[in-house]
Amino acid sequence: LAGIELMHMIRKGQLMLEGCNEMSFAEQFYALAGRIRLA
Repeated sequence: LAGIELMHMIRKGQLMLEGCNEMSFAEQFYALAGRIRLA
């Protein structure tokens, strides 16, 4: 469920990543996924 909500936030422009205005939806998703580390 969290992943689905994240995708909606990206589409609405609510994601706050540096340079995300120039990124596509997929680029924003993968940039964020690259920052997540599983323990």
